[in-house]
Amino acid sequence: MQIDHITLLQNFKVDNLDYFQKRASFYDGKNVVPVEDKIDGSRPSFSNFSWVKLICDQLAGFVFADVIDYNLEDKLDFVDFRKESTLDITDSQSYARCLLYGSSIETVLYNEDHIEIKSYDPMNWQLIRDEFDNIIYAIYKMRLPLNSFYNDQYVTKQTDLYIIFDDTNITKYTKNARDKKFNLVSQIPHKMTQTPVIELNINDSGYSIISDNILQDVNNFNVTKSLFLDDVKYNNNSLLVITGFQQNQEEEKDPETGKTPVQEAVQEKHIFLPPDGDAKFLTKGADNAKYESLIDLLRQDLHAMSSTIDAKDISVAGVSSGIALMLKFEVLANASNKFCSYFKLGIQKRFELVNIIRNRFSQPEYILNSISFIYKFSTDEIEVWQNIGKLKDLGVPVEELIKLIPSLRNMNLDLLKKAEDIVKPVLDPNSDIQMNNTPANTTPMSSDNQMMTKSQMNVAQSSPLNPR
Repeated sequence: MQIDHITLLQNFKVDNLDYFQKRASFYDGKNVVPVEDKIDGSRPSFSNFSWVKLICDQLAGFVFADVIDYNLEDKLDFVDFRKESTLDITDSQSYARCLLYGSSIETVLYNEDHIEIKSYDPMNWQLIRDEFDNIIYAIYKMRLPLNSFYNDQYVTKQTDLYIIFDDTNITKYTKNARDKKFNLVSQIPHKMTQTPVIELNINDSGYSIISDNILQDVNNFNVTKSLFLDDVKYNNNSLLVITGFQQNQEEEKDPETGKTPVQEAVQEKHIFLPPDGDAKFLTKGADNAKYESLIDLLRQDLHAMSSTIDAKDISVAGVSSGIALMLKFEVLANASNKFCSYFKLGIQKRFELVNIIRNRFSQPEYILNSISFIYKFSTDEIEVWQNIGKLKDLGVPVEELIKLIPSLRNMNLDLLKKAEDIVKPVLDPNSDIQMNNTPANTTPMSSDNQMMTKSQMNVAQSSPLNPR
């Protein structure tokens, strides 16, 4: 299917652009907090906590605490490819963009001597698909910076660059804001046999996890905090009432200091009063509990709607149980399982394009057996050491039990054998040895990892959304 390029460019439009821009503004903290001016016309206080950034960063950080585990039939030169293509950076960038915008756009191209994979925000792209949902045209638009060079030309006027990707070529046009004409810059065959652009998602709707309801509660949270700040300022700005002075005495300035008694009181923090005088502040009581309960309720709602963890609920300094911590993180893990299962489909499409390039150079294809996302849970290793011996009665070999201990998990087999005799007494539930000084550990956990609570194991084995 061929469409005239000029027709495509004249009809260029980014779908859901307002939707993308709104979420970007909340992430960057550039959104407007809807607080009205005060009755007296003065400007109110503004509190603008970036909840959207906290939500997206927590979800992305949980999944990408470690790089993706690509299980290939043959590793071949995958380590070099992974480094040259900056694959791990692209993975995390694309996933973060999917969380915020609902999708991420990637290009897969051969650049001089290596395969180049780039991730983009969707707000600069228009994708045109056929009846089978294949991308037949992908158009990228960007504004060239003023006073820069592009295509050996000095940019002095507002100029937009358009790049059209199809199944044959990469074609570039520029358009000056004044002449309204599309100027062909270049057309280069990419030899990919299909459009080298993919769209990655984390759900079937293609929408962001940042729903309109979340944005509304973010506004409610920031408005409430802003009103709370104004209430505090109002109560702190109390009136000072002084009795025992005549009107003219209060206004008389000291000939040496040039200040009135009130001004001196403010500066010196004391005041001399006549015998029948008094000084006190008129204050207004503040209902702090009203604001604090509403702020706390909104915080809980935001974490519940976004499947994230409130740091206030996580005990520190060894107070909380490692199993309890894992249960608290279960909601985050379940949401991540769903997101990763969809994201994996985009990764598989990416490798289809990578293999097209490898075939061109007679290189064997990368065949993916599985893609595993490694989550990061906080675990209490003291608790692990104290309870792991109870599994011995189930017939689990000692060397396998040792692997469940976070600090020993990555130990090679030779060292594991040497450690067996030392650890065996600890694994004996009747042993008098107590592991009281074992440090706590923060351990990467994947859906394949054995160290899971029973409920997590059930989810991992039965849920169709598990990313394994």
